[in-house]
Amino acid sequence: MDRLVNWIADLMDSIGMRGSRLRWKWSQRHRSVGEGKAAVDMATRAVRGKHKMCPECRALIPKGASTCPECGERTSEVSGPGAGRALAGMFPGGVKVTSLILLVNGFWFILMAMRLIQQGDGGFGSILMFPGEFSESLVRFGALYSPLISGMGDLWRLIPPVFLHGGLMHFAFNSYVLIQIGPFVEEEYGRERFWVIYFGTGVLGYVATLIWKTLTAGGAFSLGASGAIMGLMGALIAYGIRRGGPAGKRIRGQILYYVGYIFLISLLFRGIDHAAHVGGLLSGFALGWVIPYGVLKSRGSKLFWDSAAVACVLAVVVAFYKIATQLL
Repeated sequence: MDRLVNWIADLMDSIGMRGSRLRWKWSQRHRSVGEGKAAVDMATRAVRGKHKMCPECRALIPKGASTCPECGERTSEVSGPGAGRALAGMFPGGVKVTSLILLVNGFWFILMAMRLIQQGDGGFGSILMFPGEFSESLVRFGALYSPLISGMGDLWRLIPPVFLHGGLMHFAFNSYVLIQIGPFVEEEYGRERFWVIYFGTGVLGYVATLIWKTLTAGGAFSLGASGAIMGLMGALIAYGIRRGGPAGKRIRGQILYYVGYIFLISLLFRGIDHAAHVGGLLSGFALGWVIPYGVLKSRGSKLFWDSAAVACVLAVVVAFYKIATQLL
């Protein structure tokens, strides 16, 4: 094929056409194909590899090992080859659980947009922002609606709103912030504890919404991951205080700046759930203060946080199963 391309390019040159441009396009094609093959090869290695690296001595050890045989460092928190690492590579800046959360949020956003268009609740132009007032379609997808919780006792309805968004702008903004801070929180606290913080603060943020609406004699209708994201910020503020030193001071100062910026911006828009933001921030600070960060040294602690993370996953699965039965 290369010979044919060169022959055509020579022919083009002989008749006064730009054969060099054809050669350049063909070389670019070769380059893109080579880069694609390299990406596929790296993704395959990320899934099928048999070793991971010890963070202390950099030795290659079996991916299932919980302790490095060379230096004795615990490696149970180190991610080994598998589907999780391949998934993390799909999201620049996002790793492990952060990537999975982004994937779930995106999946449900697409489903919601398709259903709203199909039912006539929103056209392509309204995808940027779903209906701001009460929408039966959004409630069916899991948006928080206080009468269904206070009247029917469906506490599981506090979970789905954490993974839903009210439009493309809402989804894009929350995803951007999550990509910025999620990987750092996950790295410092570990994926199990990170997931517990994200899930717990998201739910507690909506508990704060219900309490606030009850005190003000109003009905709650809300959705979005903002409470959980503010929870991550609260955890980072606590982490900065606990860590101390110039690094800790810089971390908490930067996060406090972001918190102030978000609250200031939120005042410019109607329908913002400020109670969920405050509830998520405060509960995130509390969890970030009491949950240990860094590598867990004892097997009992590792088992406890593994179990807590699994319990949170099961709660999400049950909640979305109930939502799916309503949609089908």
